[in-house]
Amino acid sequence: MNSWNSQKANYNLDTNMCLAAGASCNAYIQLIWAATSFVGCGKAQCGAKTHLVCNYGPGPNMLSGRPYQSGTPCSMCPARGGNTYSCEDNLCTLN
Repeated sequence: MNSWNSQKANYNLDTNMCLAAGASCNAYIQLIWAATSFVGCGKAQCGAKTHLVCNYGPGPNMLSGRPYQSGTPCSMCPARGGNTYSCEDNLCTLN
């Protein structure tokens, strides 16, 4: 998770691009995608290597679009299927 979050330094929301040529932002963008409500991860050990795989929902996230809009935190929390959301730590939280 820390390696994904470290990609934050490479990402510019205004341009929706990685700042440095060859830098990766894709995992970070996936983590912060506004429409993502569910994340499930699994880990497997294979010899000395550890593999981590995560599935995000709903998908698909489009890397060509912006992961969220600038503005007041929680001002656009969704209402899905009768579910209500509140604002907790500047994030939309399902009640």
